[in-house]
This record gives sequence, C-alpha cells and structure tokens, in this order.
Amino acid sequence: IAALIALFLAPRAARRFGKRAVAVVAAALGVSLGLMPLFLRQLGLFLPIEPEGPLVATLFAFATIFGTFSATSQIMTSAMIADVVEDSMVRTGRHAAGTFFAANAFMKTCTSGFGVLGAGLLLSLSGFPEKAIPGQIAPEVIDRLVWLYMPTIAILWAIAIVFLSFYRIDRARHEENVRRVRESAVVEDLSARAGEPTRLPPTVLPSS
Repeated sequence: IAALIALFLAPRAARRFGKRAVAVVAAALGVSLGLMPLFLRQLGLFLPIEPEGPLVATLFAFATIFGTFSATSQIMTSAMIADVVEDSMVRTGRHAAGTFFAANAFMKTCTSGFGVLGAGLLLSLSGFPEKAIPGQIAPEVIDRLVWLYMPTIAILWAIAIVFLSFYRIDRARHEENVRRVRESAVVEDLSARAGEPTRLPPTVLPSS
C-alpha cells in the first residue's frame, strides 16, 4: 500500500516542490512518524496492549505512513541520481551512467551488510536473550533496546538528510542539461554519419 501511494505521490510532489525538497521532507517526516509509536510507548502515552484491535490498526497506520514517506524519499533519490548522470555528461562530455548506478548499488549492498551488523550490536548491547520467546522478555531489556534503537535510527537518517541537502540540481539546471544532452546526441549522430567522432565539450554550469 505504501509503495503504491508513494508511486502516485512522488512525481506530483517533485513537479511542485522539486526533487531535493521532497526527498528531504519525506525522509524527515518518515523517520519522525516511524519512531513516534516507540517514543510515545516509552513515555507511557501510546495505546495499551489491550484491546489488540485498535493497537494493530494504529501500528498499521503508522507503518503505512512511514513506508509512504520512506518510499517517496527513495524514489526521489533514484531520480536525483539520474539527473546527476546528465549533469556529469554536460560537465565532462562523457556518459557515466553505469558508474553512478553501480556505485549506488554497491552502497546499498554495503548498507545492508552494516545494517545486519548494527542490528546485532543493538541486540547485544541491550542484553537481548538468545532464542527469546515472545511475551517472555524482561521489560527492562525491551526498554534498553528501544532507547538504543531510536537515537541510532534518528542519527542515521539525519546524516542522510544532510547529504541530500548538498544536492544542487534544480529544475532549470536539469532542463538545461537535458537540452544540451539532446543537442549532443544530434551532433554525434551527424558526426557518425560523416565519419567524424565527437563528444560533448565539457562545461561548467553555475551552482544553484
């Protein structure tokens, strides 16, 4: 459900507010709403365990909202990488889409590995027992795990938001890049027919 909502929401929000703004705001809202049930539980303000119906429905709603914003931010990030490819081509005259997307795939693999390692460290630091049985874990262990988990996730997302804030390709610059890339494609096609290899001359665009 969250992915479908994000698929509908992301392009419309990007056209109105810009990709970077949508990615940053969606990431911030996503992590805030995702951690809210845990934070409220620690303050004793969240729904009690009983009745289960309202609790499950509330958790489902929070998970859907978190998933929507998270997916929206990821969609925007992928689109921003595609824009960086075109910007790099305009600046250097070389098409390096494979390099950028390979680096992105490598980083995702690394984060998956570190994520598993980090989860294990949090469980170890909280004293989470091996072969734990649901409902039979000491409350203080759960509390330690939650208090370790919340700041860790918040810090990681904050770092990601800081990196996203350095993205400088706005709509005007992107459209100019697309225009230059298309012009280059026409020139290369004409040059290929004439037997004269060419490439897009490097240029430096003003930062926005």
